[in-house]
Amino acid sequence: MTKLLVKPALMSGLLVTALFSSFLHADTQPSNGAIEVLSSPPPLPPIPEEYLLMGSAKSLQSAFKKMDKNNDDRISFDEQISYQQAQKEKRKLKEFKRIIKDCDKDNNGVISDKEFSAEKALFGMMPTEPHLQTNKCMLPPFARDIMDFNEDGILTIEEVKRAVMSDKPPTPQAKQKVEDKLQQMEVKHKTKQFEKCDVNKDQLLSLREAFSVNCRITNSTEDYDSHDTNLDNYLSVEEISKKVKPITPKNDLPPEVLKGMSPLDRLEMRFFQCDKNSDERLDKDETRSSACHVEEELFSKADRNQDNAIEQSEMRRLRMQQSFDRNDKNHDGFLDKTEFKPEMIW
Repeated sequence: MTKLLVKPALMSGLLVTALFSSFLHADTQPSNGAIEVLSSPPPLPPIPEEYLLMGSAKSLQSAFKKMDKNNDDRISFDEQISYQQAQKEKRKLKEFKRIIKDCDKDNNGVISDKEFSAEKALFGMMPTEPHLQTNKCMLPPFARDIMDFNEDGILTIEEVKRAVMSDKPPTPQAKQKVEDKLQQMEVKHKTKQFEKCDVNKDQLLSLREAFSVNCRITNSTEDYDSHDTNLDNYLSVEEISKKVKPITPKNDLPPEVLKGMSPLDRLEMRFFQCDKNSDERLDKDETRSSACHVEEELFSKADRNQDNAIEQSEMRRLRMQQSFDRNDKNHDGFLDKTEFKPEMIW
């Protein structure tokens, strides 16, 4: 997480993908070889003109007018939050309507196997050709596993609506299903890669074979050693396909980088590492460790509903409040037209 503003969902076709970011972090992403299976994303579609104009004076004036509900020529933080939430709901609804139109061709309320494109869903692809954008069923990676809430193998429109319109993370069962699939994909990929690396066909990989030009099955000698569970200095196909604990915790940053971040930046960056019970909240016990220490003042500011836990939505609100306060140059608790900036729109 950087201090740069990240504008959400520049294209409706990829909007839903944000729902799945929480489980595609360290614990569920495949290591090394399997990444190739999920990589090589398609070219991004052109950015809609409406987004390019957001920084113009005309767009700012229009947004200011819409945000100023009581017409007093100034914006309160509550008015900003209300406007942004409404815009977010509009984008969600637009995405949901797109899915219905593109995926439920027979209008029976169910996205059938025939209507559901597994290949496109795997990559979360959005075609760049305009004539393809309206006749393909585009869903984010592993959408069926995540959206099928009753786990009956049938993806209904109501389940899609629940997933798209809600900010809640996937259920633990859905996370586990996705992790299992990723592991299966990784094993399949590495088994295929093993055959390419095993030059002398002895069903074992030496260090030289594993690091040959044509072999990309391990990314370091430490990774090689971590798979060598029987310590014979060779890797069997069973060893290379076995899931091992990463040498370095993912999403971790060097101390010097973390030191240069603000406390809120550090907290957001380490959220998933500190969330030991994976409940999408950081309680006080989880923020008291040396690696995840959060000052009492910051915890109190972020914990808006005073339930002794910090949620990601609360951290986002605190960040927005800080941005609001920075632009409120006269510190009167409102933004006038001279203080209103493009980032307030999002």
